[in-house]
Amino acid sequence: MKLILYELRKLCGMKFLWLLLALMTVLCCALFYFETGARQYNSEYADFSERVLDDYKVDPSRFEAAREAYEKYEDEYNARVAEFFETNKNAVFDDNYHELLKAYTADIVYEDTLGYDVYDDRTDKDALDVISMAEGQSERFLTDANNIINVAEGVLRRYAAIGADDAPVCEYERHFIEVYENMRDNVTVPMSVTRGWDRFFAYDRVTIFICVYLILASGVLFLHERTSGTLPIVRTTRRGRAATAAAKMISTLLLAVIASVIFSLGVLVTCAFSFGLSDASLPIQSIITHASCPYTVSIAQYALMMLGVRAVAAVMFAAVVALASSLSFSPVVTYVTGAVFMLANVVVNFFITSSDWLLVNLISVMTANGPLQKYTEVISFGHYRSTVSTFLVIYTVIAIASSVAAILCGGRRSAIPAASGRLGALSHKVASKLSS
Repeated sequence: MKLILYELRKLCGMKFLWLLLALMTVLCCALFYFETGARQYNSEYADFSERVLDDYKVDPSRFEAAREAYEKYEDEYNARVAEFFETNKNAVFDDNYHELLKAYTADIVYEDTLGYDVYDDRTDKDALDVISMAEGQSERFLTDANNIINVAEGVLRRYAAIGADDAPVCEYERHFIEVYENMRDNVTVPMSVTRGWDRFFAYDRVTIFICVYLILASGVLFLHERTSGTLPIVRTTRRGRAATAAAKMISTLLLAVIASVIFSLGVLVTCAFSFGLSDASLPIQSIITHASCPYTVSIAQYALMMLGVRAVAAVMFAAVVALASSLSFSPVVTYVTGAVFMLANVVVNFFITSSDWLLVNLISVMTANGPLQKYTEVISFGHYRSTVSTFLVIYTVIAIASSVAAILCGGRRSAIPAASGRLGALSHKVASKLSS
């Protein structure tokens, strides 16, 4: 325990490491701001929509009367337009026929009654469109769930017709039916306007920043004594090998969790200032892009789930980089291993999309939104299993195995290879600076 506390205190004292975290978080947030179009975003319509829904909840009868009146106006107007073209079906119009049509329908007028034309410069039609859109979203998740269930049941019927209802694909479809029936029967989406959350959940560049930071940080924590020249002394002490390595690994994994939280919170705060954030207690299915999300959770709970999955992925990545550091005691090997591992997953995530197994790649898992947004399964040992539970098990096993291997390597008695050449000298200088 004392060694762990010592390593944690040493971690807190690495000022340059925390300064780097702060700087990279600012850069990540700035990239989010410019990439998501925050500069061009106008919140007026979202504010207006929220006011309309608040007013509708207080007195829906006003809006229903306005809708009835507007529908009557539209019917009369469309009938008059049809009459105009029927009367003039043989006429040859020039570019001014719009003026003739306007004059022909001039006596059909709709008077705004809801009052949004006074303060918001909006018409009743704008307000009624907000109501219709909110009603549509409150029903969309039901439509999506029923469509998924109907497709799955259709597949089961076709396989049952040929006597193959025990085929693996039937197991797959039954899982989908079970998951989406549970979501359909236990979720109620109220009329609401959501904003901000969809952009926060979809932003995947944050994973690159987390990985780059952990490549630098995870290597430094295991190389601190080497770069400071105290490693030979530390390794001669009673607990200078495996016990020290275990304490370092705990510090490394804790830093991975902290980095995940800080980068994510930075993006969330930037999103809140740029776009605003709607009520986080609404069901996650309230967001248009998440209408097919299978989980019966709120937006806030979904955000916590995403952060938890991201932290697991970050811990796994940090453990792998720490293992490379512990094996080599070389900054070059550590940084190259981390960079190659990260870039390989970037390529898989962005350029190879032919298998659900690709959702298990590091970038997809660390983004978390992709695997959580819709229910998917992968086939494992002859059975279909949830993609989320599959990658959580895989990542946990890799993290534990890498951590144990790093601790065992840290306690070995073999000689420590030295970094050589210009690249070795440069990487040694970087590691020394980060650990200062």
